[in-house]
Amino acid sequence: MSCTATTLETIGRFSFTRPRVEARATTEAGFRQRKQFQLTDHLHIEIEFEGEEPYWLVDWMQRLSYLLNLSPNWDSYGARRVNPSAVLGVINFLLPSMQDIQGPLPDVVPDADGNLQLEWHLRNVDLEVEAIAEHTYRLFYERNGEVVLDDVMITNPDQALQLLREIAVLS
Repeated sequence: MSCTATTLETIGRFSFTRPRVEARATTEAGFRQRKQFQLTDHLHIEIEFEGEEPYWLVDWMQRLSYLLNLSPNWDSYGARRVNPSAVLGVINFLLPSMQDIQGPLPDVVPDADGNLQLEWHLRNVDLEVEAIAEHTYRLFYERNGEVVLDDVMITNPDQALQLLREIAVLS
């Protein structure tokens, strides 16, 4: 199975309203599907995948829409708005990895800098993948209380996918 995500419109100034995800699906011959999500008034995402739609897709897109629509200072400590390129980074990391690896879904949390972090915490293993931009990630990995990777910047998610495979075995 393969998935790709692309923006349909240029990311511009945001007019934030209540969080929502509006989806429209089309099916092509060969079970290739496209689903469009409107995350904000100016950010539309189209996701293309083969086979069945991932069971978690709509819930995840709703969560990302909610996070993208957080106002500045959402944590009362001066946090920035979630950066749209971090949302694209999460989508571009999550779609292929969760199609190729049958493992637990991560938690997704915003940070004060406007980035999003995917977190897996399972049986003394912690993996955190911070999406900084569309194809830029920061890794943290701890196993049995020992830090294996800390603050490692990557642009190719292969290293993180290998760690995710290790976590999938634990689930």
